[in-house]
Amino acid sequence: MTVLLTALTCICASLLLFSSIVTILSLIANPKKPTSATEERDMALIITAYKSVDLVPQLLSSIYRSNYSNYHVYVVADDCQDCRDIEENPKLTVLKPATALSSKLKSIKYAVTNYVRNHDTSIVLDSDNLVHRDFLAEMNDYRECFKAVQGRRVAKNLDTFVASLDEMGEIYHNYVDKYAPYKLGSSSNLSGSGMAFSTSLLESFLFSEEVEQLMEGVIYGEDKLFANFIVEKGHQIAYHYDALVYDEKLEKKDQIKRQRIRWFKSYFINLQTAASLAGVGLLKGRVGSVFFGVVSAFPPLFLLVLGTGLLTLIAVFFNPWLSLILVGAAASFVFNFLFVLWLTNAPKPVWNALVKIPLFMFEQLKAMLVLHRHKGDFLVTQHSKSVNVEEVN
Repeated sequence: MTVLLTALTCICASLLLFSSIVTILSLIANPKKPTSATEERDMALIITAYKSVDLVPQLLSSIYRSNYSNYHVYVVADDCQDCRDIEENPKLTVLKPATALSSKLKSIKYAVTNYVRNHDTSIVLDSDNLVHRDFLAEMNDYRECFKAVQGRRVAKNLDTFVASLDEMGEIYHNYVDKYAPYKLGSSSNLSGSGMAFSTSLLESFLFSEEVEQLMEGVIYGEDKLFANFIVEKGHQIAYHYDALVYDEKLEKKDQIKRQRIRWFKSYFINLQTAASLAGVGLLKGRVGSVFFGVVSAFPPLFLLVLGTGLLTLIAVFFNPWLSLILVGAAASFVFNFLFVLWLTNAPKPVWNALVKIPLFMFEQLKAMLVLHRHKGDFLVTQHSKSVNVEEVN
C-alpha cells in the first residue's frame, strides 16, 4: 500500500507542479515575433452555425468593420430553418446543406468544398463569436511564419458568476496550455474557434484517411484531432496573444454539465494520441512534441484537485509526510493559478467569482458521472447572448 501511495503521490505532485514550472519558464522565454506582413493574404472565414443563425449578424458586423479587406465569409447554416436576418453582401456566401450535418468538422469540410476561389488562409469561427477590428490583420502577420495560428479568445459576457467562472478557466488555459508552450518553442493547443490555418494544411487534414473514417459518426474534439495532426506533421501551432476573438461564455448553471460532458469525451478520446505524441517525440528527440503531448494529456483541473484532496486524506493515515508533500504541491498550484489571473489582468468579475469555484467543480463532477449516457449525442451548447462588437471592443 505504501509503495502505491508513494507512486500516486509522486504523479499527483508532479502534475500540480508542472503548471507552475511552465509558467515560470515562460516568463524568461522570448520567442521571435513575426514582422508585419507586406500584403494581405486571401482569407476564407468559416462560420459554423447549428440550428440557429441568430447571432451570426453580429459576428458579420464585426468582420465587416475589420481593418482588412482581402477575405470572403462562408456561413454554414447547418439544420437552420430561417436565414432571412443575414443580409446579402458581396463578401458573403451562405451555405445550407441539403441534409443535417450535425458536426462542426463536417461543416468546415462543407465550406472548404464550396469555396468561391482558392484562398491562401482559412479561419474558423463559431457563430457566437465576435472579432476585434485588428484580428484579421494580426493573423495575417503570423501567417508569414506559421501554417497554424490560434488567436486569444476572451469573454464577450461576464454578467453572471457562471460566465465569470467559465472565463476564469479560459484565461488560465489560454496561458498555461497555449501561450506558455508557444513561448517555450512548443505548440499551442487549439480552442475550436479563432484559429487560422494554411488552406492546404486544412485540406490535407479534412481529406485524410483518418478523418474520412470519422465522418460517418459523431465527432468529438475536432480541434484536438487537428492539433495532433499538425504536430505530427512537424509544424508548430503559434499562439497570437493580440489576435482577439470574443467568445460567449456560459450564462447558466444548467449549461455547465452539457458543455463539460462534450469536453470530457474529447479529452478521454484524445488521451491515447496525446500519450503517443509524447512517446514518439521522446524517441525521436522532438522536445516540442513531447511538451505538446504532456500538455494535451493533462487531466481536467477539477479531477486533479479532487484527486489530490482524496489522496491527501488517505496519506494522513498511512504516511503523513506524503500528505505534506501533496499539500505543498497543491499550494504551489493554487498560487500559480492566481498568479496567472494576475499576470493576464483578469477582469474584476472573474476575481469576484473565485468563491464560487466549488459549485463549478460540483457541476463538472455531475457531468463526469453521466458521460456514459451520452453516446452518439452531438451535445451542442446553446448560445443566445446578443452583443454588438462596440460593447466589447
